[in-house]
Amino acid sequence: MKLENKNILLISPEPWEHLFVSKHHYATHLAERGNKVFFLGPPEDEYSLQETQFSNLWRLGYKGFPKGIRFYPSFVQRWLIRRKFEYLQQMTKTKFDLVWSFDNSVFYDFSALSKNVFCISHIVDLNQNFQTAKAASTANLCIGVIPKIVMRLNIHNPKTILITHGTKEWKNSSDKIMALPGSNSIKAVYAGNLAMPFIDWIILKTLFGKHPDVDFILVGSNHEVAERTLCNNKFNNLFFLPQVSSKVLSGYLKAADILLLAYTSQYYENYASPHKLLEYFASGKTIVATWSDEYQKQYEESLILMSKSPEEFDVHFTEVKQNFKIWNTSEKALKRINFALANTYVQKINQVEKALTS
Repeated sequence: MKLENKNILLISPEPWEHLFVSKHHYATHLAERGNKVFFLGPPEDEYSLQETQFSNLWRLGYKGFPKGIRFYPSFVQRWLIRRKFEYLQQMTKTKFDLVWSFDNSVFYDFSALSKNVFCISHIVDLNQNFQTAKAASTANLCIGVIPKIVMRLNIHNPKTILITHGTKEWKNSSDKIMALPGSNSIKAVYAGNLAMPFIDWIILKTLFGKHPDVDFILVGSNHEVAERTLCNNKFNNLFFLPQVSSKVLSGYLKAADILLLAYTSQYYENYASPHKLLEYFASGKTIVATWSDEYQKQYEESLILMSKSPEEFDVHFTEVKQNFKIWNTSEKALKRINFALANTYVQKINQVEKALTS
């Protein structure tokens, strides 16, 4: 199946208004290929159909299913799913060719739909584990973002493939390098929502205090949450910048000497791996991060330093601080950039398309 000129219902556990994550990027890239894409987020109070700023891409709203539907008899569940699906087709005046679902808590019994509709169950987070057996077994194709998820899905459907995280396309040679605050010569940057509950503030506070000769810049929303978390500790080398668009963000990442990612172990129990690491790789700069199995090969190639303890994190950070010119050579930077370019959403959709046509 060519992923072109299709009518696609893309089901996401995050709303369209959410900070763009993988579901949103898949939607926009599928629309760029000439598909008509309808982005269906979590249930709302009313049904709605709205144009987005992207051609061929609509935001679709719907009322949810009855509470406790999973406890209904299977034939009743299928009837409710089929009726809701048919109503969405009537709303959009569209016959969907493809359902691409990132959410196995709704529309999870694909056998309720017409056999003419091709169904993909695409799971990108470990905590997306609701009606896994029914969704996986009734899908035409299952996709997992890490081997652990692939194994979980493969139990119920042998037509399961691994498609790792993707990243947007970056114009690596033309982005403007942004100025970073602070008077120190070495700049370390963390980018992301500062209210994210799995940030390891113990690691970060240790770095702020132990390395006064480095300017730490936190780029993202919810500064006040971060300041409360830091218990109003004052660090003269700590700076906050507001959330910026992804295009502008790349300029801040490129201005850094070191990029930081510090998550607690609870993050890896709920989510597959940090999506933002590929954005970091696309900048070409050295990354000091907590451990993620997905990037072990890049760790072995010295393109990223990953740690399994706070002590090891500080050792790695100190190593890069003292030798950041070695870690940020043009050769290493190019390898990081090429790794990111090999994992764009265009490449990921091509991989899915290949699986559909093989």
